[in-house]
Amino acid sequence: MPKRLDATLVADITKFHELEFHIMHGRTESANLFDLELDLSKTLPYLEKVNKGLDNKKVSLFHIILCTAVRTIALRPKLNRFVSNRRLWQRNTITLAFVVKKALDENAGSTNAMINFDPKETLETISKKIDKHLYAARSTDSNENDKQIETITKMPRWFIRFLFWLIRWLDERNLFPKLVYSQVKDMPMYSSAFLANLGSIGLPTVYHHLFEMGTIGFFLAIGKIEKRLFVDQETGETSVRPMMTIRISLDDRIAEGVYLRKAVEYLHLYIENPELLEQPPEMTQEDLDILHLKKLDD
Repeated sequence: MPKRLDATLVADITKFHELEFHIMHGRTESANLFDLELDLSKTLPYLEKVNKGLDNKKVSLFHIILCTAVRTIALRPKLNRFVSNRRLWQRNTITLAFVVKKALDENAGSTNAMINFDPKETLETISKKIDKHLYAARSTDSNENDKQIETITKMPRWFIRFLFWLIRWLDERNLFPKLVYSQVKDMPMYSSAFLANLGSIGLPTVYHHLFEMGTIGFFLAIGKIEKRLFVDQETGETSVRPMMTIRISLDDRIAEGVYLRKAVEYLHLYIENPELLEQPPEMTQEDLDILHLKKLDD
């Protein structure tokens, strides 16, 4: 049975599902794109309440979205899967990646943050963990990912091309030795999900592309907050509310539509009602075993 250092093989899949891996070879041709329209009329007052009197270490909307992503992956473990070498794998960490701007200046540098999370994280624990990583990213010259980039870009162009061909070749055949895996595991393409917070710089959202390299097949692009006309689907009443769109790009091969419907419901539920994130999710040992998580280092 084939093995990987970063995941467990999913063996109990239907023949029809397995056939999809041969029909759709890559993530680009397997991508589903959809919009998540969010009503923040409860979320923004909640942030004002929990941050009242605080000068720093405030809870942000991005903290809520990150916590929601972790909670949704924990409760919908198929979102933490990927296809490699026409086989389905369950990732053994919940790892979120996002870009950290060194400063709010267009000339300031950026770095990638990759953080491992526990499935029972709360908004408080995630806020502390994120703040710790953001401080480290902004107060140091470079992290491991930055150092790798600096080292690689000093190499001849022909060697860089060969290096990435070799990484893809080894990865697709599940042949990563521990030495190589220790280097590529810090690349954001090897995450559970990537969050692009475009709203933080005042931009509307986009449909983010998926990467063929690596294992990531779940992108959330977050747009800016806007006042929009809201129509209550039950009563037909209209009102103007603070709204935000998150556009999701997802590899269709990792889970079927019926399964993803519940995931979308969780995203709506927790972002629009963030007080639910103050407590850890109720999960049995069986629920935790399905995640196939290894012990976290941080």
